[in-house]
Parts: sequence; C-alpha cells; structure tokens
Amino acid sequence: MLPAAKIAEFNEMLLHRSHSHRPHKIAETYADIGFDPEVDDYTSALLLNTLQDWHLFHANDFLADGTARSMVKNCCSISSALG
Repeated sequence: MLPAAKIAEFNEMLLHRSHSHRPHKIAETYADIGFDPEVDDYTSALLLNTLQDWHLFHANDFLADGTARSMVKNCCSISSALG
C-alpha cells in the first residue's frame, strides 16, 4: 500500500502540472477538443488531458446507439494490467 503522504504529493503535482512550457501539446490538445487558442487559455495538463481523453473516446468509441465499441476490451486490458 502506498503511504498517504506519497499519494497526497502525487495528487498535488497533478493539480499544478501545466502544459504552458509545451506549446505543441497545447496546440494538439486544443485541436482535438475544439478549443480556440485565440479565446481559451487553459494550460492545466490534468484538465486538458481529461477533456482530450473524453472527447476522443466519444468521437472514436462511443456509438450512436449509446454503446461503447471498445469499452469491454479496454476495461479488460486495464484490469489485466493492474493484476
């Protein structure tokens, strides 16, 4: 089991992780999620990565009938990787 202090340290790092020093990553993510760099100025890696993941999931894996094409396969892969 991970010590609570290490978990808190990791969570704090995630909250303050930014793509501000990686403009190419911001441009890529903004393009994927439909943000306008002339209007939006978000740099939070946690926010941008989460929005990008959900956007790409819905664009690529979520079918019109409300089912997820690869959800079972992905969940099984994740479960296997976690042991």
